[in-house]
Amino acid sequence: MIIGSRIKEAREAINLSQKDLAEKLGMDPSQFSKIERGKLMPTLLQAIELGKILSKSLDWLVSTVESDQKPEMISGDHYKEQYEWAKQNIELLHTIQELKDKIHLLETENTNLQNKRYSETVSYSMVAEPEPELSKKKK
Repeated sequence: MIIGSRIKEAREAINLSQKDLAEKLGMDPSQFSKIERGKLMPTLLQAIELGKILSKSLDWLVSTVESDQKPEMISGDHYKEQYEWAKQNIELLHTIQELKDKIHLLETENTNLQNKRYSETVSYSMVAEPEPELSKKKK
């Protein structure tokens, strides 16, 4: 199992013993040894905590791809910031929709007013302009 060898590699890089890391995880050292040897798979919560302790991403712990870059650890502040942006975007989308609705109402009202104006103009022109006189036929 790749995760076991990755955990061992990262643990040794920071000079941490199996026993010390097992204590930080709140688990029995023999269970932790099984994880490193690939005999036991850590739980997701254990893997997340291992990533934090070892300053490694879950991607790195389970991936066979080597990376020269230290994985970026995402803080709680980052998630709060993302949440606030999402809230602002939702508010803006609601405002945009309200404005689109208002525009649609104004366009409808404008069309109705133009139609009314046109019909009044036609009615007025029919009343205001005398009909042409029919020429009298000569006998």
